[in-house]
Amino acid sequence: MKPTAPPPPPPPAREEAVTVPASESEAVQAIQVNATHLTKEGKTSAALELAKDCAKRYPKNPSCHLMLGVLYARINSFQLSEMHYETFLVLAPPDHPRRARVLELLNIAAAGSASSDTAPQAPSVSNPAEEETPRLKTVQDFKSLVNQKSWEGDLKGALKTANTCAEQYPSNPECQLMLGVVNAKLGRVGESRAHYEKFLELAPERHIHRSRVVQILGSKSTAP
Repeated sequence: MKPTAPPPPPPPAREEAVTVPASESEAVQAIQVNATHLTKEGKTSAALELAKDCAKRYPKNPSCHLMLGVLYARINSFQLSEMHYETFLVLAPPDHPRRARVLELLNIAAAGSASSDTAPQAPSVSNPAEEETPRLKTVQDFKSLVNQKSWEGDLKGALKTANTCAEQYPSNPECQLMLGVVNAKLGRVGESRAHYEKFLELAPERHIHRSRVVQILGSKSTAP
Protein backbone atom coordinates (compact mmCIF):
# COMPACT_ATOMS: atom_id res chain seq x y z
CA MET A 1 0.00 0.00 0.00
CA LYS A 2 1.43 3.24 -1.10
CA PRO A 3 1.96 5.79 1.63
CA THR A 4 -0.53 8.64 1.58
CA ALA A 5 0.99 11.90 0.43
CA PRO A 6 0.93 14.61 3.07
CA PRO A 7 -1.78 17.21 2.52
CA PRO A 8 -0.64 20.43 0.87
CA PRO A 9 0.16 23.21 3.26
CA PRO A 10 -2.70 25.68 3.86
CA PRO A 11 -2.56 28.89 1.84
CA PRO A 12 -0.89 31.74 3.65
CA ALA A 13 -3.28 33.82 5.65
CA ARG A 14 -4.20 37.07 3.98
CA GLU A 15 -2.57 39.95 5.75
CA GLU A 16 -5.03 42.49 7.12
CA ALA A 17 -4.33 46.10 6.23
CA VAL A 18 -3.04 47.97 9.23
CA THR A 19 -4.25 51.51 9.64
CA VAL A 20 -1.51 53.59 11.12
CA PRO A 21 -2.96 56.49 13.09
CA ALA A 22 -1.81 59.86 11.93
CA SER A 23 0.48 61.79 14.21
CA GLU A 24 -1.08 64.36 16.48
CA SER A 25 0.19 67.25 14.42
CA GLU A 26 -1.23 65.76 11.22
CA ALA A 27 -4.55 65.05 12.89
CA VAL A 28 -4.81 68.57 14.27
CA GLN A 29 -3.85 70.03 10.91
CA ALA A 30 -6.64 68.04 9.26
CA ILE A 31 -9.11 69.33 11.85
CA GLN A 32 -7.96 72.89 11.18
CA VAL A 33 -8.49 72.48 7.43
CA ASN A 34 -11.99 71.07 7.94
CA ALA A 35 -12.88 73.78 10.46
CA THR A 36 -11.70 76.47 8.05
CA HIS A 37 -13.85 75.07 5.24
CA LEU A 38 -16.89 74.88 7.50
CA THR A 39 -16.35 78.44 8.69
CA LYS A 40 -16.11 79.72 5.12
CA GLU A 41 -19.39 77.96 4.38
CA GLY A 42 -21.01 79.75 7.31
CA LYS A 43 -21.16 76.58 9.42
CA THR A 44 -19.50 78.05 12.49
CA SER A 45 -21.32 75.75 14.92
CA ALA A 46 -20.04 72.67 13.11
CA ALA A 47 -16.53 74.11 13.03
CA LEU A 48 -16.75 74.80 16.75
CA GLU A 49 -17.72 71.20 17.44
CA LEU A 50 -14.63 70.06 15.53
CA ALA A 51 -12.45 72.39 17.58
CA LYS A 52 -14.01 71.15 20.82
CA ASP A 53 -13.29 67.57 19.80
CA CYS A 54 -9.74 68.60 18.95
CA ALA A 55 -9.22 70.01 22.45
CA LYS A 56 -10.83 66.93 24.00
CA ARG A 57 -8.53 64.56 22.10
CA TYR A 58 -5.43 66.71 22.36
CA PRO A 59 -5.91 68.93 25.42
CA LYS A 60 -2.29 70.10 25.41
CA ASN A 61 -2.15 71.01 21.75
CA PRO A 62 -2.07 74.82 21.43
CA SER A 63 -3.61 74.83 17.96
CA CYS A 64 -6.84 73.32 19.28
CA HIS A 65 -7.19 76.16 21.76
CA LEU A 66 -6.29 78.70 19.10
CA MET A 67 -9.18 77.43 16.97
CA LEU A 68 -11.52 77.62 19.94
CA GLY A 69 -10.40 81.18 20.67
CA VAL A 70 -11.20 82.26 17.12
CA LEU A 71 -14.49 80.39 16.83
CA TYR A 72 -15.89 81.39 20.21
CA ALA A 73 -15.21 85.01 19.30
CA ARG A 74 -17.17 84.50 16.08
CA ILE A 75 -20.28 83.57 18.06
CA ASN A 76 -19.66 86.39 20.56
CA SER A 77 -18.71 84.09 23.46
CA PHE A 78 -15.95 86.50 24.38
CA GLN A 79 -15.01 85.14 27.78
CA LEU A 80 -14.59 81.62 26.41
CA SER A 81 -12.65 83.03 23.47
CA GLU A 82 -10.18 84.82 25.71
CA MET A 83 -9.89 81.80 28.00
CA HIS A 84 -8.75 79.64 25.08
CA TYR A 85 -6.46 82.34 23.71
CA GLU A 86 -4.80 82.46 27.12
CA THR A 87 -4.59 78.66 27.24
CA PHE A 88 -2.94 78.78 23.83
CA LEU A 89 -0.30 81.14 25.21
CA VAL A 90 0.38 78.79 28.12
CA LEU A 91 0.81 75.78 25.83
CA ALA A 92 2.46 77.31 22.78
CA PRO A 93 6.27 77.31 22.53
CA PRO A 94 8.01 80.70 22.59
CA ASP A 95 8.67 80.54 18.85
CA HIS A 96 5.12 79.61 17.83
CA PRO A 97 4.27 81.73 14.75
CA ARG A 98 0.92 82.81 16.23
CA ARG A 99 2.10 83.65 19.74
CA ALA A 100 2.96 87.28 19.01
CA ARG A 101 -0.34 87.85 17.23
CA VAL A 102 -2.40 86.40 20.08
CA LEU A 103 -0.48 88.48 22.59
CA GLU A 104 -1.15 91.54 20.47
CA LEU A 105 -4.86 90.80 20.36
CA LEU A 106 -5.14 90.24 24.09
CA ASN A 107 -3.19 93.40 24.81
CA ILE A 108 -5.11 95.79 22.56
CA ALA A 109 -7.08 96.89 25.59
CA ALA A 110 -5.95 94.52 28.30
CA ALA A 111 -7.18 96.64 31.16
CA GLY A 112 -10.65 96.66 29.64
CA SER A 113 -11.27 93.36 31.39
CA ALA A 114 -11.36 95.26 34.65
CA SER A 115 -14.32 97.32 33.47
CA SER A 116 -17.78 96.08 34.38
CA ASP A 117 -19.70 99.12 33.15
CA THR A 118 -22.85 98.35 31.26
CA ALA A 119 -23.82 100.39 28.27
CA PRO A 120 -27.23 102.10 28.23
CA GLN A 121 -29.89 100.14 26.42
CA ALA A 122 -29.96 101.15 22.77
CA PRO A 123 -33.31 101.72 21.06
CA SER A 124 -34.62 98.84 19.01
CA VAL A 125 -33.62 98.76 15.37
CA SER A 126 -36.42 98.58 12.82
CA ASN A 127 -34.37 96.38 10.49
CA PRO A 128 -32.10 94.00 12.43
CA ALA A 129 -30.33 93.01 9.21
CA GLU A 130 -28.79 96.47 9.14
CA GLU A 131 -26.90 95.75 12.36
CA GLU A 132 -23.46 94.67 11.18
CA THR A 133 -21.99 94.70 14.70
CA PRO A 134 -23.63 92.59 17.44
CA ARG A 135 -25.01 94.60 20.33
CA LEU A 136 -22.38 94.69 23.02
CA LYS A 137 -22.88 95.49 26.68
CA THR A 138 -19.46 96.00 28.25
CA VAL A 139 -16.09 97.45 27.34
CA GLN A 140 -14.74 93.92 27.61
CA ASP A 141 -17.18 92.83 24.89
CA PHE A 142 -15.94 95.61 22.62
CA LYS A 143 -12.34 94.70 23.35
CA SER A 144 -12.90 91.05 22.44
CA LEU A 145 -14.68 91.90 19.19
CA VAL A 146 -11.97 94.40 18.20
CA ASN A 147 -9.38 91.67 18.90
CA GLN A 148 -11.30 89.19 16.78
CA LYS A 149 -11.74 91.53 13.82
CA SER A 150 -8.07 92.51 13.99
CA TRP A 151 -7.13 88.83 13.99
CA GLU A 152 -9.20 88.28 10.87
CA GLY A 153 -7.59 91.28 9.17
CA ASP A 154 -10.82 93.26 9.23
CA LEU A 155 -9.27 96.51 10.48
CA LYS A 156 -12.13 98.64 9.17
CA GLY A 157 -14.56 96.49 11.14
CA ALA A 158 -12.32 96.76 14.19
CA LEU A 159 -12.27 100.54 13.80
CA LYS A 160 -16.05 100.70 13.54
CA THR A 161 -16.39 98.60 16.70
CA ALA A 162 -13.88 100.75 18.59
CA ASN A 163 -15.72 103.91 17.51
CA THR A 164 -18.97 102.47 18.82
CA CYS A 165 -17.23 101.73 22.11
CA ALA A 166 -16.10 105.37 22.35
CA GLU A 167 -19.63 106.59 21.55
CA GLN A 168 -21.17 104.46 24.31
CA TYR A 169 -18.35 105.05 26.81
CA PRO A 170 -16.96 108.52 26.04
CA SER A 171 -15.09 108.73 29.35
CA ASN A 172 -13.59 105.24 29.27
CA PRO A 173 -9.87 105.26 28.37
CA GLU A 174 -9.94 101.71 26.98
CA CYS A 175 -12.05 102.73 23.98
CA GLN A 176 -9.58 105.51 23.19
CA LEU A 177 -6.70 103.06 23.51
CA MET A 178 -8.33 100.69 21.03
CA LEU A 179 -8.89 103.58 18.62
CA GLY A 180 -5.25 104.58 18.96
CA VAL A 181 -4.06 101.06 18.16
CA VAL A 182 -6.42 100.37 15.25
CA ASN A 183 -5.90 103.76 13.60
CA ALA A 184 -2.14 103.19 13.81
CA LYS A 185 -2.54 99.82 12.08
CA LEU A 186 -4.48 101.56 9.32
CA GLY A 187 -1.69 104.10 8.89
CA ARG A 188 -3.84 106.96 10.18
CA VAL A 189 -1.09 108.48 12.29
CA GLY A 190 -2.85 111.77 13.13
CA GLU A 191 -6.04 110.06 14.29
CA SER A 192 -4.05 107.51 16.23
CA ARG A 193 -2.10 110.17 18.12
CA ALA A 194 -5.28 112.08 18.92
CA HIS A 195 -6.84 109.01 20.52
CA TYR A 196 -3.66 108.12 22.38
CA GLU A 197 -3.63 111.67 23.80
CA LYS A 198 -7.28 111.34 24.79
CA PHE A 199 -6.42 108.03 26.46
CA LEU A 200 -3.77 109.77 28.57
CA GLU A 201 -6.32 112.40 29.63
CA LEU A 202 -8.76 109.75 30.81
CA ALA A 203 -6.51 106.99 32.12
CA PRO A 204 -5.37 106.88 35.76
CA GLU A 205 -1.70 107.52 36.48
CA ARG A 206 -1.04 103.86 37.24
CA HIS A 207 -2.74 102.52 34.12
CA ILE A 208 -0.83 99.50 32.82
CA HIS A 209 -0.48 100.98 29.30
CA ARG A 210 0.23 104.62 30.20
CA SER A 211 4.01 104.39 29.95
CA ARG A 212 3.81 102.60 26.59
CA VAL A 213 1.48 105.24 25.17
CA VAL A 214 3.74 108.04 26.44
CA GLN A 215 6.62 106.26 24.70
CA ILE A 216 4.67 106.00 21.45
CA LEU A 217 3.69 109.68 21.50
CA GLY A 218 7.30 110.62 22.17
CA SER A 219 8.49 108.87 19.01
CA LYS A 220 8.42 110.38 15.55
CA SER A 221 5.88 107.90 14.23
CA THR A 222 2.89 106.34 15.89
CA ALA A 223 3.14 102.58 16.27
CA PRO A 224 0.51 100.15 17.57
